[in-house]
Amino acid sequence: MKYEWYSPTTGAPIVSLAEYGITFNIGSIEIMGKPEYVMLGYDEEENLIGVKPCDENKENRMEFYKKFRNKYIRLANKDFIRFLKSRINEDIKIEAKAKRYVAKWDKVEKILYIDLNNQIGSNKKNQSE
Repeated sequence: MKYEWYSPTTGAPIVSLAEYGITFNIGSIEIMGKPEYVMLGYDEEENLIGVKPCDENKENRMEFYKKFRNKYIRLANKDFIRFLKSRINEDIKIEAKAKRYVAKWDKVEKILYIDLNNQIGSNKKNQSE
């Protein structure tokens, strides 16, 4: 068996989403390998935000690790939030108060996924099942 041991100092990869931008905790930063740059995307069919580490030569890159402060990174990107708001389902709201999501790392695609259908503390998804 191959165990991946939990680190209490790192914790689970959590991403928060609010009107002012996206915040990544240390767990989400480390699972991506502390990249210098990332690209942000959205899958409308699955309602997923994708965060893909990239190099400085990618056209749609954003500085990432340089913004590291107090065990988190905040991408204050209101343009991306407006982009999301124009595409997400009407039942999902991006508000001033941040909503938190457990992020998942796809080792093959090398993308951190944030499932907007599965907010921490919301049992909306469970009610539909």
